Parts: sequence; C-alpha cells; structure tokens
Amino acid sequence: MILDKLTNLKRYKNIHPNLDKAINWIENNSIDSIDPGKTLLDGDNLFVVNTELEGYNLENGLYEIHHKYADLHIVIDPKETIYYAQVDELNSVYKEYDTSIEMKLFHMTTRRNSFKLNKDEFAFFFPYEAHGPKIVETNRPVKKLIFKIKMN
Repeated sequence: MILDKLTNLKRYKNIHPNLDKAINWIENNSIDSIDPGKTLLDGDNLFVVNTELEGYNLENGLYEIHHKYADLHIVIDPKETIYYAQVDELNSVYKEYDTSIEMKLFHMTTRRNSFKLNKDEFAFFFPYEAHGPKIVETNRPVKKLIFKIKMN
C-alpha cells in the first residue's frame, strides 16, 4: 500500500508499466475532466471509474481484495476514511471472489488500521492488499476516482 500526495505520484514510476500509464495520464490530464462512470484508458489494462458511492459507517464497512488489479484511489470529496489489514487476518468472508467484479469481500475485523484520504492525496493498493474504503462519519456519498490497473 502507498499513501502519498498527488504531487509525488511520479516517484512511483517503474513499479509496473500499467501504473506508469496511469501516472502519465494523471500528469497530462485534468482529473476533473473525467466523465462519471467507467472510462477506458487502455482497454482492460487501465481504466478509471468516476463514482459517487454511498458511504458506510464503520459497523457496516467491508474489506475488499482484488486478484488482478491494483486500485489507485483519488478522493474528490474529502474526509473518506480507508481501513486496511493483512489478508491473512481476515477470516469472515462476506462474499466469495467474483470474477465479474474482480473482488472478494470480508467483514471488517477487530484489528483495524486507518487513514483519512484527503483531497490532493492518493492511496494505491496492490492486488491482494485488503482495503476498506468509503467509511464516513455521517451518512453521505463518497465522490472519488478509482484507477483500476491490471497487474498480471
């Protein structure tokens, strides 16, 4: 997992070619110009989802893991809390891996680590890194961009 400021994103080039494509796209385009919904940037190798999702309170939060894709989260509406945990600590499956959404979901465990993702920051999660996004203090939507980066 990587948490950093968007201005430092270029430091993470050369980790993976598809991540480089995402970084180059972000450097050369306005993230405010992305239409709502899914936008293909390089077919299924790289796409971005501009979304407004209903936030969860902590009791209803879920961890998610992906097998093939890394997630690069950029918050538009700040104050989203994201939790993360080691996959081997997750033992309460909410939904088994679903290839159509490329995700497995777990109930949140008692051991939790968290950070607030603020505007002008990003969070990057490699495949198999458990993360619980969309946790908000009040019941409101979370506006964000999620770059989906195929890693294998």
